[in-house]
Amino acid sequence: MKTALILGLLICTCFIPYSFGSDTVLLIPDRRHAAEAPPEGWCGEASIQMASLYYGAFFKQYFIHHLTNPDHPDLYAYEIPGTLDALQIEYEKWSYSNNNIHQFFDWMTQNIDNDYPIFFGAKIYPTYHPEWFLDHFMIAKGYTETSLIYNTNWGYEEEKSFDALSSTSTTGISIENSYKKYLGIAIKGFKKNNTKSYPLHFYVENSTSSSISGRIKIDSLTVGKKYTLLRFHQLSDIKTNRYNIDNAEEFEHFTATESSYTTNKDISTSGTCIFVCIAYTIPTISNKQNMDVRIYPNPTQDRLFIDSPEINTHPVIFSISNSLGKEVLVGKLYNNSIDTSNLKPGVYFIKITKDAGTVTRKIIIQ
Repeated sequence: MKTALILGLLICTCFIPYSFGSDTVLLIPDRRHAAEAPPEGWCGEASIQMASLYYGAFFKQYFIHHLTNPDHPDLYAYEIPGTLDALQIEYEKWSYSNNNIHQFFDWMTQNIDNDYPIFFGAKIYPTYHPEWFLDHFMIAKGYTETSLIYNTNWGYEEEKSFDALSSTSTTGISIENSYKKYLGIAIKGFKKNNTKSYPLHFYVENSTSSSISGRIKIDSLTVGKKYTLLRFHQLSDIKTNRYNIDNAEEFEHFTATESSYTTNKDISTSGTCIFVCIAYTIPTISNKQNMDVRIYPNPTQDRLFIDSPEINTHPVIFSISNSLGKEVLVGKLYNNSIDTSNLKPGVYFIKITKDAGTVTRKIIIQ
């Protein structure tokens, strides 16, 4: 499918260990090429799509392909690292200088044990291109004592013995080639930044090449602590030292009752969608000097009313922050009311400041 200089990338979708043979395997549904893929195919693009889903993000294959303005109808080997970098994906490559296939298998299985799916290149025998060291790219997601388990990128998974994968006389998929050059990339997730986030994976329940639906599983949680699951719709929002919280949709708030949590809301998307879980920060709710303030209706839709005997005699400043602590509305109080019609539905905190002190209350916008 590609020349000897080509490398492809294939990864996984979701994280659910299950029994396959005698060992544990990552449950990663195979993904086919998008309908708009060229005759050469988009196995690299489809594989990167699977890898992104594994870590809680969905990108269309068309978007992945055009992200770095490639020189060919499908991604080539030298274009893969740049695409992964552009997607903020952290990875580890097997060194081409090591031509020991048994050590390569050991490296693959060790990374799978760490829950890292492996993109690898393979030959398809009999081959039409003996001058190539690769014909196809796939994702390894598990193994047994004697075999490797991988997605074919043709709509199904396959299990094949290490002996057969080490042979050039086998029929079908093999990793061995006349150059003794092996392509492997362990995908380790999205690159960390200064915003503390928690590991998550996407459980794909239904999918096409251009859309998916399913649920998110979040790990490494502290029982009793509150969290917020954010959804971003632009790659640029996660490409800085801190996530661009201003553009995030607060998808779900929850309190951890176990060390892991699975969303109870269905997730369906056909466009860029990146999930991030962070700690839920609740502003301190105060009522200094026993100020008498009434805020109603609560919940509300488009207007809040504030009653206090001191409003007419003292300047009143208000600010409204979302559940992440970001101020979304600030101003002076006029006519004892605040227009909230431009706020998205969700949980907010209003802070009212007067000479007599400060009051912070929780409000809900419907």
